Amino acid sequence: MNKFLFTVRSTLIRIEEFFASVLMIAMTTVTSYGIFERYVIQHGAGWTDELSRYISIAAIFFGASLGIVKGAHVGVEVFVKLLPQSLQAVCARLASLICTAFMGVMAYYGFIYFLRLFKTGQVTPALQFPLCYAFLAVPVGCSLMCAHFLIQLLLTEETEGQNG
Repeated sequence: MNKFLFTVRSTLIRIEEFFASVLMIAMTTVTSYGIFERYVIQHGAGWTDELSRYISIAAIFFGASLGIVKGAHVGVEVFVKLLPQSLQAVCARLASLICTAFMGVMAYYGFIYFLRLFKTGQVTPALQFPLCYAFLAVPVGCSLMCAHFLIQLLLTEETEGQNG
């Protein structure tokens, strides 16, 4: 089971790193073009601002998912370190469990919101792109975060089971 979880996690990480990189390159390119268009050509079109905003949102959710793996999110480690060693492990598992549940709920309601927007047929103002796809970053990103927290929780359980 341990090997399978590590394989799943490493595959997810590679996919997320690829998409985060592509999104960051796309956002930089679109933003640079918007600056060039506005200040050099003296003709600013609103689509570059809108597109870079939606790309940024997607990149943030992929980056947040990668942040879980790398331990880059703000935590309450200062308080946990004050607890006895036995309680630290319990608190870490509890935090992972709460985060897993929270991200699962966010993914669920994000998908429900995506479906509602899909039914309305709303489009973005400048690009006339279906607005629902801009909001798809929320359920996808939260699902990835949920998966990482769950894998982290399962690996911790399995490691402690082998040590105990």
